[in-house]
Amino acid sequence: MIKVFVIDFSESNHITDILTRNNCLVEYENIDGGRAYKRIEEFMPNLVFINYSCKPSHGRQTAIAINKRKKTTQIPIYFIDGTQVEIDKIKGMGKSIKFDEIDGIMKKIKTVGNIVYKQ
Repeated sequence: MIKVFVIDFSESNHITDILTRNNCLVEYENIDGGRAYKRIEEFMPNLVFINYSCKPSHGRQTAIAINKRKKTTQIPIYFIDGTQVEIDKIKGMGKSIKFDEIDGIMKKIKTVGNIVYKQ
């Protein structure tokens, strides 16, 4: 089973719903980036999705911390639905995707049998 951590400061459950439908084990944080950082170390997910359309600076700061920690530096990070200005700020931290790409990414991972992205 693929373990996924979602950081989503919006009031929507759309990302977690898609991942659950894809039989992923999902943990999420929707209030505090610092708490997300700690929980990611404990959970050690196969990948992280960050809703980048809501509070992008919070998601970006958490991603920076994830990438700096030796234990979590290899975890792929996907930033979802950021504006071009915000996307320009994450170069080298992760991959920017659109919301409607999540399902395809998960299907591809299940087909290939491993995580298909790490920048």
